[in-house]
Amino acid sequence: MTCCPIEETWKADQTLIKDYLYWKLLISIRQHTLGSCFLILKRHAWHLSQLSDAEVLNFNKVIKEIETALQKAFMAEHVNYFMLANQEKHLSLHLIPRYPNSRKFAGREWVDVKYGRMPQMTQDHFDSHLLNEIKKEIQKNMGK
Repeated sequence: MTCCPIEETWKADQTLIKDYLYWKLLISIRQHTLGSCFLILKRHAWHLSQLSDAEVLNFNKVIKEIETALQKAFMAEHVNYFMLANQEKHLSLHLIPRYPNSRKFAGREWVDVKYGRMPQMTQDHFDSHLLNEIKKEIQKNMGK
């Protein structure tokens, strides 16, 4: 059980990619672009200024690992980061890989229609089978 409903909202029990010392990395239930992820601090805090030095160092490790994995798995050019906390007052980030060209994965063509601008933020929830395929591909390309 967590301190607030954020893990329930983002279905952490089903979408967990990797559990770090201070963070949980999830595959986003909303695939804004192929490989979109959601990062949650494991304790309750709302502001970046509330992070401990150890949490910041661990955050750096997480970001390096997921950027590398997204590049290897889907050839992401770069990643956009959004810390919104509009629904739950909990420190979390949306990680949205960006692609100058379409990608093919899991029998679909993925197009980053807003490449070079603010990404198109979908409210659509993707089916668990597709999310699991994306999650496995990211995990396969992460460090141990």
